[in-house]
Amino acid sequence: MKLPQGLSISVPSNSAPLVCKLRKSLYGLRQASRQWYAKLSQALYSRGYTHSLNDYSLFIKGTPGNLVLLAVYVDDIIITGDDTAEIFALKHFLDAQFKIKDLGSLHYFLGIEVSIVPGGVLLNQKKFVSDLLQQFDCIDVSPVVCPLELNCKLHADVGDLLPFPDQYRSLVGKLLFLTHTRPDICFAVQHLSQF
Repeated sequence: MKLPQGLSISVPSNSAPLVCKLRKSLYGLRQASRQWYAKLSQALYSRGYTHSLNDYSLFIKGTPGNLVLLAVYVDDIIITGDDTAEIFALKHFLDAQFKIKDLGSLHYFLGIEVSIVPGGVLLNQKKFVSDLLQQFDCIDVSPVVCPLELNCKLHADVGDLLPFPDQYRSLVGKLLFLTHTRPDICFAVQHLSQF
């Protein structure tokens, strides 16, 4: 690491190399995400939030009659709840701590489209599916009710090997992600993921 401009230190020629101690993590280092999560967690704990025991990326603050949820994915944060005053105060607190950018209402996150409808919130992956069909040249394929017959038995040692197994792994991974909003394909995708 080179010393920053403006920092001048006289070093004797026979001394050991200088070592710089970082007071904060640098973006892109292996430990950066862990340091970011630790700092964010500490800030949220100080405001009375607790992390979910089922998912450490979900923070919850509940008071009688009010609930605020905060979900973290890498360096993106989604805040929701019914306590608008706490949400507003939390945004100001996080901005003071980390200099955040408020992007407004949630419309698209991790391949999931979010639409607010009169009865609640609608989640879909229409764009994700169309991109998936386009990527794997399946736009003109006829739709079916079930993508895999229920009695279909697959075997790893029967048939020809795939010429590009990475494409198969990529497709199965994307189909696994699609099961968040399409539980009807879970059986077929889980079966394919075994191979």
